[in-house]
Amino acid sequence: MEALSYRLHPISRTFINFAFGTTSSVLACGLAVSSSMVECSRDSHFGGHHGLVILSLADLVHVLRTMPQFRGPVLILGPILSMGMTIAAILCAGAELVVDLKPGAHHGVAILAMAHLVENARRFRHSQEIMAKSI
Repeated sequence: MEALSYRLHPISRTFINFAFGTTSSVLACGLAVSSSMVECSRDSHFGGHHGLVILSLADLVHVLRTMPQFRGPVLILGPILSMGMTIAAILCAGAELVVDLKPGAHHGVAILAMAHLVENARRFRHSQEIMAKSI
């Protein structure tokens, strides 16, 4: 990927960095949280849309941890916090899955939450290895 970036025009590189950078990821997470919260206000029944709010917030925590100004003690519980949020999202989606087995967005939220769970477990293990090496 890095070799490809040297072949691109500088304006293309700037556009790609903007489109896929941390600032746009933070904006996307903010939009996802906002739109999901609107859905939650329309339908207060516990379900996948509540899980999507939680997953969006978990993504926001992850993106913030990649930014230099939010590393270290500011979000020290990042992997643990994300894991807890992911489990909450699984429970939200699961509550709707129990009631409604017809394919829908709640299935997607459940699948995404499971993927987040696996990723957070990997991140948590990695953090533990780094902390063990530093001792």
